[in-house]
Amino acid sequence: MNKPLKSIARISVVDQAIQNLQNYITDNNLQPGDKLPTEKEVCEMMGIGRSTAREAYRMLKAMDYVTAIQGKGIFLSDKYRKNDSNEMALEWFRENGRSMIEFMEVRMAIEPMAVRLAIPRATDSDIEALEKTHFLFQQALNDKNTVKLLSYDELFHNQIMEFTDNQLMIRISQNITECFRSYRSKAFAVDKMGNAVTPHAKIIDAFHKRDTQLGYNLMIEHLEISLEDILKYSTP
Repeated sequence: MNKPLKSIARISVVDQAIQNLQNYITDNNLQPGDKLPTEKEVCEMMGIGRSTAREAYRMLKAMDYVTAIQGKGIFLSDKYRKNDSNEMALEWFRENGRSMIEFMEVRMAIEPMAVRLAIPRATDSDIEALEKTHFLFQQALNDKNTVKLLSYDELFHNQIMEFTDNQLMIRISQNITECFRSYRSKAFAVDKMGNAVTPHAKIIDAFHKRDTQLGYNLMIEHLEISLEDILKYSTP
């Protein structure tokens, strides 16, 4: 239980760091192309660790708020102040749909298997932590907090993967998670924020029932919805 709860606490710190960066952008009237503080400077300004600053910038990058140029720094994106986030998301799907389909196919191969392994191995405390993540996801949905939505959706799937105690599967999943951050932010932008609530609740129920086949089937159904969205929105 301690490990997931520590992750949840970390999300709150990252969220605060992102809010502080957004306030910094507004207070200094930064314009697209303007340079933002380095990770080291953010750490000094906010009194946070390097990993938190890095995670905050990763989230902002996933939402197309900033761009990173190797050797030069991090800059405010020209998309930061655009109003039509829905159209921006649809444009992203059209440009990246093919690669997202490939990543989703890999997810559909390993995540249902992860649930099958995780259900008998998860402790009662693990399941309680998964429920807390689900509760916080719903709370973020009600608050329309995109950063927390991304974080808790990602954490939900990562927790299940951790419950497998299969280190190879966990490492593969970590690589996929990095690639899916941008997808999650765009999916939520096209009014798909609530699509995960019911599937997640059903998967948690399968954990309570210790029903591995049910969990396996529910994860497939959940991922198939995401695949359908990618196919739908990536079509010109």
